[in-house]
Amino acid sequence: MDNTQDDNIKIPTTLTEMYTHFLRIQMEVATDKYDMQNESDVAIEEIFRSNVEFILKLGRMAFEHLNEGKIIFTVSDLNKYGIDINKAGVHCGLCTQIFKEENVFNTRKLYCFVHLTVQEYFAALFVYHSFASKKIDSLSLKNFLLMDSKGQQKSNLDADRVDLPLDDLMQLR
Repeated sequence: MDNTQDDNIKIPTTLTEMYTHFLRIQMEVATDKYDMQNESDVAIEEIFRSNVEFILKLGRMAFEHLNEGKIIFTVSDLNKYGIDINKAGVHCGLCTQIFKEENVFNTRKLYCFVHLTVQEYFAALFVYHSFASKKIDSLSLKNFLLMDSKGQQKSNLDADRVDLPLDDLMQLR
């Protein structure tokens, strides 16, 4: 039997691993296709390092929109979160552009993630990063975490450095 697969490739076994692998592929493709440096041998760690701010902004928008029940966003939403419209709408392959015809002469551009589960992944990534970095700077995330709480967490969440263990986060929802 001819084995053309690399034996070192680890197949994702969880949804988190699958979406992280998907993100990795999309970032590599975007770097190869749109990056002006023309460096095809850029390490994946460098790609993620150079895009961490973009990924976290996308995650914050994903979380806050899910929290509000929104799955479609506009150019003004992207601007509000400081997300480059070309990077989000064209280059990364994580979002897709929708054209809404308001009337015969006016078409409006709307955006959404390529799938709701991709939006959920980015939202979860944002929440995890907030806890891992012990910094919750999103009022929407604070309110979400305080929901169903009896007030004992408010003082923890108001601190500059949130001191809640990750297992507490897992028990909140």
